[in-house]
Amino acid sequence: FQDQIEQSETKDKHILNKIQNMGKLTLIHHPLCPYAARAHLALLYKGIDFEEQIVDVKNKSEEFLKLNPLGKVSVLLLEDGTSIYESLPVLELLDTLPQYAHTPKLYPTDPVEKAQAEMKIARLGGLINSLCSYVSKSAEAGLKDLDKKISTFEELIGDKPYLGGESPNVVDFAVIPWFDRYSSIPDFVEQLSKSAVAPAYIERVHKIPAVDTARVR
Repeated sequence: FQDQIEQSETKDKHILNKIQNMGKLTLIHHPLCPYAARAHLALLYKGIDFEEQIVDVKNKSEEFLKLNPLGKVSVLLLEDGTSIYESLPVLELLDTLPQYAHTPKLYPTDPVEKAQAEMKIARLGGLINSLCSYVSKSAEAGLKDLDKKISTFEELIGDKPYLGGESPNVVDFAVIPWFDRYSSIPDFVEQLSKSAVAPAYIERVHKIPAVDTARVR
């Protein structure tokens, strides 16, 4: 898998030239980035036809920075070449573009429920930040109050099978990539194993075809 990433990064040094006028959506991302995985999961879940372009996140080209001045993945290029970046705006756009109105919804259609979903994502930010700190800073920083942050997850899911309720929604797709990509961290796995609901949740979401397809193995 890593060889495929390296080959793709080496092959493509001129993103703009390669993907202009493709006539379909293009997702520019990196498979190991959990933020980028949100858009990847959403496209697969909705069954939207799209092209993929893997970017070298350690050696970003000028062409890529023209698409996203923040220099982050993912970037979604629309059919007309318009670039949309930041994962949650990408997910919301996919839900509102009329040509994809027939696909499964990520966000609740009720305005209050939509706001509540966004609030859940904000509250889960503590868990996400802890895992990012574990990798980028130190294990001590990442593990600080991790049990409390997993408790927040347990509170938000309650007795439902998904964070979105009876079926997965944007809240699930916002957090699933971290459960997937950080499942190899022993300290995190140990904390999750103590949860009354997290292990069953992870097993359940991995059975979603889009999640299974996009999993990092």
